[in-house]
Amino acid sequence: MSYALRNSIVLGLLLALLLGGGYYWIYVRQPKQRQALQAEQQRLNQQIASLSAVLATYDSLLAQLAALETRWQQRRWVTPETDTPDQTLAYLDSLVEQTDRNINFDFEYKGTKELPSYSYNTYTLRGEASFRTLYAFLWLLEHGTRLYTVERLQIDAGEEKGQAGADKAPMVGFAAVLRAFFTPGMPPSDSLATPRPYRPALLESDVFMPLISKTLPENTAGLPDVFASRLTVLTHDTAYLLDREGQTHALRVGDPVYLGRLEAIDIYQNRAVFVLNKGGIWEWVTLRVESGAGDAGH
Repeated sequence: MSYALRNSIVLGLLLALLLGGGYYWIYVRQPKQRQALQAEQQRLNQQIASLSAVLATYDSLLAQLAALETRWQQRRWVTPETDTPDQTLAYLDSLVEQTDRNINFDFEYKGTKELPSYSYNTYTLRGEASFRTLYAFLWLLEHGTRLYTVERLQIDAGEEKGQAGADKAPMVGFAAVLRAFFTPGMPPSDSLATPRPYRPALLESDVFMPLISKTLPENTAGLPDVFASRLTVLTHDTAYLLDREGQTHALRVGDPVYLGRLEAIDIYQNRAVFVLNKGGIWEWVTLRVESGAGDAGH
């Protein structure tokens, strides 16, 4: 065998080995690696998506916890060291200020009951009010920062005491027996200042009006209009709205706005959620810090 032929055979064998190795690498081994890498990438993407969902749920739970803690602080009862008729009357007046003030009553002190661990004073209220105002007043009383209970309540709606209309709601007579609890010897607390309980929904409604109405009430109180305002700043307990007149309104959970109230603050999502009563149709509106646009939902 000549030297040239032998070299040609060796080169041919090397070329065949190279072609076979290339074919195996390109058409056999590489597709398997690519499929394995694609499967690994899909698995990692699923883990990332699952982790994102868990983080979103965690942030949402933190926001809900913060809202619940805020409500709990607003509704926490405090029993003062003493209670006098003047103190209770001043407290009742502060609750009336949080309603539409369509209520009048006579106030009478009935006596003190002393027990081993606590005491309470008994008072009677007799007067007249619109049903909506009376409901709101009693709700605020039993959900305020001081511990009061309504032992008896009598409502006289048999005799019409007022006419329903745009300016005047029908009135009902009422008589209530209240108990104001206190603990002698307890140190005074700063939380006995003006109460900020969570406002009941009936404050924005009227049971004597149709459930669904085409006409919305006028904004006579000058409350901020959610649809005409922009959310500019958000903290863990306060939302700042900028209206069209350039006035800034600082709102906390439960504070009133036109047609509703501030329901929740979600600082993690940079948003504030409002509940509005649009003629008997309840609507949830979300304002975000970055855009200030409202997203409504029923």
